Formats: sequence, structure tokens, C-alpha cells
Amino acid sequence: MPNISEKWFRVIGITSISLSAVYSNKLYNQPLSAALIIHLLVILISVILTWEGNRFIILFFRKKFPEQQEAIKRSLVIFLTGMPYTWIILICTAVERYIFLYGATIAWAEIKTGRLFLNVFNNSLSKSFLQFSLLYVVYEIYYYHKRLQQTEEQNKQLEKEKLWSQLEKLNQQVNPHFLFNTLNSLSSLITEDPAEADRFLNEMSKVYRYLLDNNKHELVTLQTELKFIHSFYQLIKLRYNQGVDLTIHNNSLYDDYLLPPLTLQLLVENAVKHNITSRSQPLQISIHITEDARLMVKNNLQKKTEKPVSHKIGLTNISDKYRLMQQDEVIIKEDHDFFIVSLPLIHPAVDRKLFSFSTAG
Repeated sequence: MPNISEKWFRVIGITSISLSAVYSNKLYNQPLSAALIIHLLVILISVILTWEGNRFIILFFRKKFPEQQEAIKRSLVIFLTGMPYTWIILICTAVERYIFLYGATIAWAEIKTGRLFLNVFNNSLSKSFLQFSLLYVVYEIYYYHKRLQQTEEQNKQLEKEKLWSQLEKLNQQVNPHFLFNTLNSLSSLITEDPAEADRFLNEMSKVYRYLLDNNKHELVTLQTELKFIHSFYQLIKLRYNQGVDLTIHNNSLYDDYLLPPLTLQLLVENAVKHNITSRSQPLQISIHITEDARLMVKNNLQKKTEKPVSHKIGLTNISDKYRLMQQDEVIIKEDHDFFIVSLPLIHPAVDRKLFSFSTAG
């Protein structure tokens, strides 16, 4: 059962009903006196007892019969319990009101003849039914609204956990693939150019330090990601024999803006994977930031004759992360000459807790 925490809901409800009773009985026209103050207190106490007592009854039996198939039994028991309780309070309140209006002497005479209880009985029965029914309906609406909210939150959380699990698997696929390629390049360099192999190994260590430090984070700064892509680019150049030319047009105003880690690596690798790379025809990749805080990665199209096997890990990974973080969508464009990916940079003032997807425990 959802925990119904509605302190202000109760305060506003009790206050509203009390003021309504004062207005309907025109007590605001009465001269201030001890009897009036006592009568006002009785009204307030009776409203509090009616609300809180019936609230206890409703919540108690909702907890005792929580299942949907028990709804009829639950409603019946609540009515059979709540109605007499409300009626007794209204009878007591009506007797006190009669004493306030006509005085104790007349009220006592009416009590002895039985006429007072007869009048009170007739008037209170319908009122108790209306009051209890209204309160019960209000709590049912409030309860189902809360339960609906809780269900939606649970569904969102389950979706986040599912997507995050999928993204973690994608990242685990990216890293071994990259490691395999870089080790192959390193092994060939060791025999051909030991000095270049040493430089390659140095850059490789920087890249894997970044992978270890940041791959488990939800967001990193643009400045951090650009430093990483510089080391990554050194590996790309060595691996593809100067067949890739990367240009970065940075705007320091956006250095502290945020994006998912390894975004640039995935985009650069995606460009390299699907296009021809050679010294005579280098692949031109550019990275720049637009005035509306979007990161654009653009490469000229010189597609390979044979399409490489693609699992669509890179672009799907990035798009899923932005969708999961409820950010503006990642825009992918392709024409005859260029392939462009545009994605939003996240403002540094954002609450990073909003993007914490890993499950607790």
C-alpha cells in the first residue's frame, strides 16, 4: 500500500469544513461571548474527530483488505464502520448546537420529552451519510492518484535500470573491441618502429586511464573529453598510417559543459569504420561547438566499397543515453558529401543526481 502522507491536505480540508460550518450557521453575526467560543471549539473538535477518525477507519481497512478483488468487501466494511462513527459525532454536535441556540433549560426539557433526540436523529442521519460519503470519495481519489504516481515512478525507474543495464553492456562491447585493435597495431609497430611503438604505448596508457576513470561516470566535462580525444587521435593516426585528419574548433566558454564519457571516441571510431582512410585520401573529421551549445562532429563521406559489419553500437549508445537523460535528441544527418552528428551539451549547473542511473545496493 502506498504511504499516504497528506498533512497539508488534511489541514486544508479540516479548516475548510470548519469555516463552512461557521458560515452556514451564520456564527460570524453572533456577538463574541464565552458560549460562542465554546461552540466554535466544539465545531472544530467535531470536524477533527470526524476527519481523523474516518481517515483511520479508511486506511486501516485499506491495509487489511489491500487487494483489488477485495474492493467491495473493503468498501462495505468501511461504510458499516464509518457511518455509525460519523453519526454519533454529529448527534453530539447537534445537541451542543441546540443548547447554544436555545439554552440549557429548554434543551433539557426537549431531552426529557424525547423530541430533541428525534429531531437530531432525523437531521443527523442524512448528514452523516453525506459527510462520510464525501470524505470516503475524497480519500479514494487521493489514494488512487498517489498510487498512479507511484506506479509511473516505478515504471520510469524500471525503464532507467533496464536501459542503463543495456548501455553498460554496450560499453563493455566497445572497450574489448578497441583494445583488440590497438594491441594489433602495437604488435606491428614493435617490429617495424620501436620508437613509434613506445609513443603509441604512452598514448594508449592515457586512453585506458581515461576509460578506467570515467567510463562508470554518467557525465564528464567537455574539456575532459577533448583532452581524451587528443590522445585517442594519436592512436588513430598511428593505427591508420596518417589516414585520418582531426580538427577541433573549441570554444572555451563551453569547457565546463557536460556530456556522456566516450561520446567523441564512439563518433570518431564510427567515422573511421565506415570510410576510406589513406595518406593520399585522409578522412577529414572536425569537431566544433555551435552557439546554441551543441557539439557537432562532421566527416566527409568516402565510404568503403565493402560495408563493414556494423552492430550500430556507437550511435545507438549515444542516442540511448541522451534519451535516458531526457535531453534534446541527438541529430544525425547525411548527404552526398558529409555525415554529421549533432548532440546537446548539458549545462554545468544541472543536478547530476538526476542522471544517476545505476541501481542502489
